[in-house]
Amino acid sequence: KNENEEGYSHIATGILSLGLALGTASLASLAMMLRTTTYRGFVCSDSTRTVFSSLSVTLAIFTFIVVDHFLFPTIKTETLNVPDEYGPTFTCCTQDCRTYWPDDCPDIDAPYWRRYFLIDLTDLNGNGWVPIGAIIPAFLAFVLVFLDDGITLHLMNHPSHKLTHGDAYNLNTLIIGVMIGINSLLGFPWLVSATVRSLAHLHAMADKNKDGKIELLRETRLTGLFVHLLMLCSLLFLPWLKLIPVPVLYGVFLYMGISSLNTNQFYGRIQMLFMHPSRCPETPYTSYVDRKTLRFYTGIQLFFFVLLYAIKSIEITAIWFPVSIAICIPVRRFLLPKVMARNALVLLDGEDHEIEKFIHDLDIEDF
Repeated sequence: KNENEEGYSHIATGILSLGLALGTASLASLAMMLRTTTYRGFVCSDSTRTVFSSLSVTLAIFTFIVVDHFLFPTIKTETLNVPDEYGPTFTCCTQDCRTYWPDDCPDIDAPYWRRYFLIDLTDLNGNGWVPIGAIIPAFLAFVLVFLDDGITLHLMNHPSHKLTHGDAYNLNTLIIGVMIGINSLLGFPWLVSATVRSLAHLHAMADKNKDGKIELLRETRLTGLFVHLLMLCSLLFLPWLKLIPVPVLYGVFLYMGISSLNTNQFYGRIQMLFMHPSRCPETPYTSYVDRKTLRFYTGIQLFFFVLLYAIKSIEITAIWFPVSIAICIPVRRFLLPKVMARNALVLLDGEDHEIEKFIHDLDIEDF
């Protein structure tokens, strides 16, 4: 939206945007590390370091908003596209609201009105085939939401996170299904599981040892309640939200993604592909699985990861992304056991109790 302004430079905007994103991610990472660092400079107390660490993302966002608006005021970067008022974003050309302003009626200076919140499902605009034609994309959406929900729940409830309040898989799926139905009727965005943000929230509530393993996890509903209350209150500050540069938010997303990689076994095994065996961390699969099998399994995972990313990125194939994820399940359950030893699969991606049982049985045999 700033391209037509006098003096606009794509190069300057691009360099500043890259700097804002990388700076936000770096500052958030450095502030988060204060909780476990042994440095005793200006941050001299544990409580002060904990505060800085807890507010790492907020501190990074505000810092680089100031950098963008006050240090580089002449360089225009993209900011949040926030409407001036709360309401449906679909603006109508005419009273029947069948066309979108301004794309469908560029000759009209202003929209007739915004569409209503409630959607009339019986108004098909003469296209009676729509309910039947929607079955296929609806099924694909169901597969994607169901798998995303299940993957997130299993990652969150991993035994290493030491959750004690139960999982409630079915209740969580029921609530998401009901909310998707309600939001669809109102034209709101769908409520789905947020894998990266959920893991970031979990790790923010945890106390870890020097090896990064969780020792204590504070299980509370208050943080989720306050987060969503603040989201509701943000509607009162729409003009202020327009000041947030989009590259700063990209930096936050980058930080959240990188910070969640530390506990990802797949990422760790990719790093091991380039490590000397003596430098690899001591884990059950590095101790009991030969390096050739480890590389083979990691290569299979990497192949499907690249394949899924390619399918998602190509417009003509993106609609089949949910089905592609689902295909990975029979590959793991039926194909891999035919080409790999069962014990190796247990050690590489089994549950903790399965791995412990295998090691226990192996120790008994050795004894």
